[in-house]
Amino acid sequence: MKIAGYLIQLLLLVAVVIIVDRWQSRDHLTGGSELPGVSFTTYRGDTVSLQSFKGKKTALYFFAPWCTVCKLNIKNMNVFHGKNEIQAFAIALDYQSKDEVKRMVKGLKVPVLFSTSDAIRKFKISGFPTIYFLSEDLKILSSTMGYTTEVSMLMRSL
Repeated sequence: MKIAGYLIQLLLLVAVVIIVDRWQSRDHLTGGSELPGVSFTTYRGDTVSLQSFKGKKTALYFFAPWCTVCKLNIKNMNVFHGKNEIQAFAIALDYQSKDEVKRMVKGLKVPVLFSTSDAIRKFKISGFPTIYFLSEDLKILSSTMGYTTEVSMLMRSL
């Protein structure tokens, strides 16, 4: 009897987490949507287009250096490092300087790119961190906002 009670509580907790996640990402671009025309830059200033990500599943982790949740969560992106089936990028938004970003991402093993408020608008980002998961042909598979565990990131990238 006691186990059944725990299972019910666990199922309710999972349901609440799913509902909150769906509510937070309700305004994001939807699954199957094509990506907006946005480009990013590297630390050196080279331009990287979204089209260059084509051919592999991709995780785009949008963050701001002042975001406390981002600071706690960004290292979870390392789960994708060395995985050939998916590429991951951390994309800095709403930053004062590249040095500020560099200090925050110390120890991060995935590439860091930079973008502007244009990406915030086009990706419909309403909070940080926001993660978009893309198919090989650059269609949106899913998105989420807020703290995301490594397990959740891997599951969403399938």
